[in-house]
Amino acid sequence: CKDKSFLLVIVLRLLGIEAWPVLVNTTERRTLDLWQPSPLAFDHAIAVVRLDGKIHWFDPTINYQRGPLSARYLPDYERGLIICPKTASLTVISNTSADRCLTSVNEYYQLRGRDDLTDLKVVTVATGGDADVLRRQFATVGRDKIQKGCQDFYSRYYPQIKFAQPIEFADDEQQNRVQMTEFYTIEKMWTWSADDKRFWCEFS
Repeated sequence: CKDKSFLLVIVLRLLGIEAWPVLVNTTERRTLDLWQPSPLAFDHAIAVVRLDGKIHWFDPTINYQRGPLSARYLPDYERGLIICPKTASLTVISNTSADRCLTSVNEYYQLRGRDDLTDLKVVTVATGGDADVLRRQFATVGRDKIQKGCQDFYSRYYPQIKFAQPIEFADDEQQNRVQMTEFYTIEKMWTWSADDKRFWCEFS
């Protein structure tokens, strides 16, 4: 983290942009206000940048971030020590992106006759920090492994489930929005009930 933050700062300075490394504590955060000054107070390094009169905080260790600066996710570190000659105390890291981790999952079932297959389409949309995580997963893990993990999850509820077609992955980098779509078929969705003499199906 120190190397990446320092490298980012140097590159930005060469481009004429004001930037400084920042020390933070990923667990203590605002409780650092209660600490006495100590080099042991920090466990992570990020960077702060002044651009067009605005302050931006960056964590260069978060790979696969995309989108405009306003859409970049930063964990809520809360306090930081800016490595600058003028620094005399901790700085409050005002973070408006900490809540920009959102994943929505929508499941669409198409039921047919009692002896026919049931179609299930699962659409997962991730934004903010969640988009960064899902994008990293598709970049570093084989798609077959991801698909198997998804099927294993649904097979706990529908033992007869199978993938109908390969998983789809769409990445809107400009909006930092990732969409994953899964397509399944489910056998024996309908079950005969001897008690009330009718077929029924259950959704989990």
